[in-house]
Amino acid sequence: MDRVDLATLNASVPPQVEVSAQTSASVARLVAIGAAAITRDPDPDPMGYRVGLDFGTSATKVVLCSDAADVDYAMPTPPELQVDEEGRRQEHLWRTCVWFNEETQCFQLTPCATSRVILGFKTGLIQGAGHRMLSLGISHHAASTAFLALMIAYIVGFDADRREQQGALPRRYSRFHVGVPVPSLDEDPRVLAFHRVVKAAFAIVPKAGALSLDDVQTALDQEVGSTDTKADSPYQLFEELAGVVAGYMMTPEKAGGPHIIVDVGAATLDVATFYIPDGEHPLEVYESDVELFGAQALQCALAAGVPESTFRAACQAHTHAVLSRTFRTKDYAFLPGTDGADKRMVYVGGGRMTSLHQKTYEGYSKAYLAPMRSPGVGRWLDRDFTTDQERLLLAWGLAQDAGADAIPRIRPPSEVVPSLRRSLDWEAGYAGPEVC
Repeated sequence: MDRVDLATLNASVPPQVEVSAQTSASVARLVAIGAAAITRDPDPDPMGYRVGLDFGTSATKVVLCSDAADVDYAMPTPPELQVDEEGRRQEHLWRTCVWFNEETQCFQLTPCATSRVILGFKTGLIQGAGHRMLSLGISHHAASTAFLALMIAYIVGFDADRREQQGALPRRYSRFHVGVPVPSLDEDPRVLAFHRVVKAAFAIVPKAGALSLDDVQTALDQEVGSTDTKADSPYQLFEELAGVVAGYMMTPEKAGGPHIIVDVGAATLDVATFYIPDGEHPLEVYESDVELFGAQALQCALAAGVPESTFRAACQAHTHAVLSRTFRTKDYAFLPGTDGADKRMVYVGGGRMTSLHQKTYEGYSKAYLAPMRSPGVGRWLDRDFTTDQERLLLAWGLAQDAGADAIPRIRPPSEVVPSLRRSLDWEAGYAGPEVC
């Protein structure tokens, strides 16, 4: 697997996107509205709406939620900018790419005659190599910052325009919740790069109407070091796993007891185990880990000559490590073939439909007696019902109220200590140290 260069994710085949002048003007108008709104009122409103931002490698999804009597909704994407999967447009999937106008030296969310598309930039952050250059002297850090700044402005502008058309009073955002593909925010060095990029993006949102490469680089140079988010910070980072679990906890498919969760993204493969207790006790995440074994990582591996069997074995080793650690230290139900407590396998992510991943995890589902489920969002979320609703689960979970503990905290590895497994010695009638 060392031969695979994930910098090629999404970068080898630029999308053939033709955007009408009307759509380009509409996108630019909403970006300008959002930039002006944040310039006018730069501080978040604690009573405002929350934005769940699923910043994906190939597609970005956005959900807006509020504790007020407002309708929660998934932000639609202009038709020309939607991700096209197997000939079917996904209304809420915004292609994760940005255009750089070589004439003006500015970034845009839509193409023009003198612009060049830049994509695959999130892979640099995932690999901890955001300083690498993509093209035109633009690093992964710079492209990510520009894309997020433009998207933040667009989201704020879209909501303001939507409410004006509905005759509703204007409102401000409370906080952007951004998902990060790491096992733990507290002990993963890659988190620093995500903080730097998101902080820099918010700093230059007022300039989003004409966002130059110099503006982006200056903001990045100023945002180094701190990973703290205060009460008045405009954003908060969460592990993507935490967002998925938060979304699952609000679905009708939610069940108590032990769970296995598998999130197959474009670049990453997240595997975790957790336990949902009865009553009001907090959800407990046992073990979790993330590796670069997603759907497009599979494509890169095959293109580099890695046998499919080798890639499958890598996915299995990654999964087995999480499950075996859970069995050894936490819960007897995670032994393959056990007839103990009922388990659920939550199988989600945009890359979950590849033949390799599906067959691999169908095997785990049978071996662990864990029925496989791919839950979607609640029916009360205003959205296009033809879109793959499972793709919105992470953004929906991220949009929940972190202050109300709706988004679970993922413990860092240093805090995970072995404890008595949930098991029973049927001969003695009690669970003793000898069964651990």
